[in-house]
Amino acid sequence: MSLQKPYWETGADLSMPLYIRRMDTEGRVHAPLIPPVSLPMYGFMFLTGGQVFLEAGGRPVLVHSGEFLLIPPGIPFSVKYYQDSKGFTGGFREDFLKDASFPVLRETEPAVRTFVRGDALFIGEILGRMLEAFDESLGEGGSLTEDVSYLKSGLDFVIAHLRKDEHGQGSSLTERFIDMVFDRSRRLAGVSSYAADLGVGADLLNHHVRRYSNHSASEWIAISRLALSRSLLLNTEMSVSEVSDAVGLDDPSYFTRFFRGHEGLTPSAFRKKYSKKS
Repeated sequence: MSLQKPYWETGADLSMPLYIRRMDTEGRVHAPLIPPVSLPMYGFMFLTGGQVFLEAGGRPVLVHSGEFLLIPPGIPFSVKYYQDSKGFTGGFREDFLKDASFPVLRETEPAVRTFVRGDALFIGEILGRMLEAFDESLGEGGSLTEDVSYLKSGLDFVIAHLRKDEHGQGSSLTERFIDMVFDRSRRLAGVSSYAADLGVGADLLNHHVRRYSNHSASEWIAISRLALSRSLLLNTEMSVSEVSDAVGLDDPSYFTRFFRGHEGLTPSAFRKKYSKKS
C-alpha cells in the first residue's frame, strides 16, 4: 500500500495509554502528504525494512532497518519521506510502563538505537506479539481492556534494551556534519567544503559518515538539497532558477536533471502535481 497520512493521527490512538500499528509502505511517500505532528506521549518506530527520514526536535533523523526511534512527548516532528518502510510504530504513556526508570526515558531529544541482526529480529518478534496482544485487548469502543499484562511486559523489555550507543569521535563528527548540511542558514556546498570546516580530510569525513549513518557524505547533501528543493517549490513563489540557486546549484539545467533523477519529475511538474495551490 502507499501511505497517505502519518501513523500517529487518530484521537482514539492518543487517548489510550499504549497503541501499536504495523508499518507497511511501498515506494516513497513525500512530505507534502504528511503534516507535522507532536504527541502528548512517547512516540516510537522500529523498522524491519526500508527507511524513514524525518526532522524531529529541529534535527534531521534517518531511521534504517534494525533501528528503533523514540521521540519524547511534546517534541515536534515532521516526516519527510517513507521509503519501502516495514515494521511497527505507535506511542505509549510513561505511566503504562512497569518500570519508568530506564535511562533512555530521561533523554530530551529523539533517540535512535541500532540493533544487530539477531537482536533486531528478536525485537521485531516481540513487537509483533505485542501487536497481536494489542488487537486482542481492544474492547468495544476501541479502548484497551484490563488484561494488558503482556503489553506492559513486552514494552518494558523493548525499552530496557534501548541502551545508549557509544561510538566516540566518528559518531560525533557525523552528527556535526549532518547538522551543518541541514543548517538552512548556510549555503549547501560540496563534501570538501564541509570537511574543511570540520578540520578533517574529505576521505576521512566520508568514511565516518558512511560508517555511522549508512549514507555517504554526498548522499546526505543530496537528501538535504532535495528536502529544501521540495519545500521551496511547494511553499514559495520562487522560480526554478531561484530555487536552484537557493539549494547551492548555479546551473538551473543541472538542477532540473538532478531533481528529476531523484524524484522522477521536473521541478515544475513536481510543483504542479503537489502544490496546495494547484
